[in-house]
Amino acid sequence: MQRMPVADLSGPFSMLVVNAVGPLPVTERGNKYILVFVDYFTRWVEAFAVLRLDSVTFVEVMVNGVVARHGVPSRLLSDNGRNFTSEIAKSFYQTLGIKKLYGSAYYPQTQGLVERFNGTLMGMLKMHVSEAQTDWDLYCRGCYSPTGRLTTKRWATRRSSLSMGAIRCCR
Repeated sequence: MQRMPVADLSGPFSMLVVNAVGPLPVTERGNKYILVFVDYFTRWVEAFAVLRLDSVTFVEVMVNGVVARHGVPSRLLSDNGRNFTSEIAKSFYQTLGIKKLYGSAYYPQTQGLVERFNGTLMGMLKMHVSEAQTDWDLYCRGCYSPTGRLTTKRWATRRSSLSMGAIRCCR
């Protein structure tokens, strides 16, 4: 297996890796999954709580949450989930000129950067959610965003046993 050369990264947000976490307990706002994008160059993370893991949701999140803030990446790495390989997604990649890269089937280490963050994110969320586990999407951004710091004593000391068991990366 070859490693991706760092020289191939032309700058921030030139290559993103995307993955999904879930299904999680449904929140009061109806969210059930988290779409996670990581920039290979800077390691910047964008995570979005979503209701569905379909192609339309993926494209909407990509356009409104990633492209609108950081520009169009030249490459996007993901697993072979239907939401990333559908005709809608392929049309989206072609329209924006994104080269789509797919990770090896049954080998999640291909997307190791985002897989590792998913574990970190879940650990952070477990510390902040209510016992009912219906508010994790409120803390999704605060767990990694420098502007969404969790600073109150309650958040800093509270523990919860979020039963997310074997988290599967779908989508």
